[in-house]
Amino acid sequence: MSTFADLCREWASLAHSPATTRDLARWGSSDPILGRFTTMAELVTFVERRGSPGASDAVLAALARRAPDDQLAARALLQLLLPALCGLARRHRWIGDVDERAQTVVAVAYERIRTYPFERRPHRIAANVVWDTTQRLLAERERHRRQPPLAGREGPGECVAPTPGESATEELLELLSWARRHGHLSPQAIRLIALTRVADVAPAQLVPEFGSDPSNVRRRRNRAEWHLRAVAAA
Repeated sequence: MSTFADLCREWASLAHSPATTRDLARWGSSDPILGRFTTMAELVTFVERRGSPGASDAVLAALARRAPDDQLAARALLQLLLPALCGLARRHRWIGDVDERAQTVVAVAYERIRTYPFERRPHRIAANVVWDTTQRLLAERERHRRQPPLAGREGPGECVAPTPGESATEELLELLSWARRHGHLSPQAIRLIALTRVADVAPAQLVPEFGSDPSNVRRRRNRAEWHLRAVAAA
């Protein structure tokens, strides 16, 4: 997707600029969590390796705390979330073509980053931002579906048949919405399934919220999915 490629190219230049290095040093003078890094590239590498979810989340939290008032902090946090946002863009085909999807997902995520309620939600930053972005996209999708179809090259009221991947994702989202409306799954279980299956968030990133290690997170998700299949079948 060209939007994501453009963002990565932009970041490669921005991360190594003297101004960015100076800003990082300024952050580090008042925040020991960020003070361990001498370059923004070091910070990004530290988070992307995900050796310690708790340590990575602490770095993301330090960025999220600054993001509403600091454009560079917001941009750095956006960059670190691009892999998950790319997964969202692949799945929300209702938005439009490839680049329209990428631009929409990035815009929604960036708005959430700049308005992130850090005092109320100081932990699990990546999962929270991705989840909030997913929720906003789902709300937009419901509004989009309620609008009358426009006549186009497929004809009035007709649409292009979804791909198998799109159809499966749509089915899962419908099932999760149904389970939430009728109380068949807890909000936490719905969040866990959506984050891992729809937003492509790695189980390792969800350890602080959902389990003691990635395998425990996967087992918890599997139990939620088994329960969902059972109530759907019934």
